[in-house]
Amino acid sequence: MVKKIYIFILLIVSTTACQIYDSDCNDSDCLSYEPYEATMNIWLTIDNQNDSVPIWIYEGKYNDINSLIFKDTCTEEMYRIILPLNYQYYVKAKYKKADKTIYAIDGVYFKKYQRTECDSVCWKIKNNRIDVRLKKININ
Repeated sequence: MVKKIYIFILLIVSTTACQIYDSDCNDSDCLSYEPYEATMNIWLTIDNQNDSVPIWIYEGKYNDINSLIFKDTCTEEMYRIILPLNYQYYVKAKYKKADKTIYAIDGVYFKKYQRTECDSVCWKIKNNRIDVRLKKININ
């Protein structure tokens, strides 16, 4: 009788542990297929002086001016574009402050990587955000 109770308790503990493990599995940002392109999110400052902001998207490292791949004028604080993965990108945004022109520049290596999560293959995207928002500075 005592052995049956221990076995029953052990069975309950192991079942509960499995449920806790399964609930910790968060595959919401997990892709089951290998991606070759993904969405890049570009953050901008839209304000009274800058209701439309010209941007230039380059493939490569900063100052690779021969690698312009896209240009546009943005009117919202987040601009989304689908780009190929495993490349270096940088964005240049043009702002006006008083009578001055300011360029904001940021770049990332936009990549994918593979992991095993919850006993399955998982593809994730890294560095999908470029921030070319204006910073608080004093211009004299």
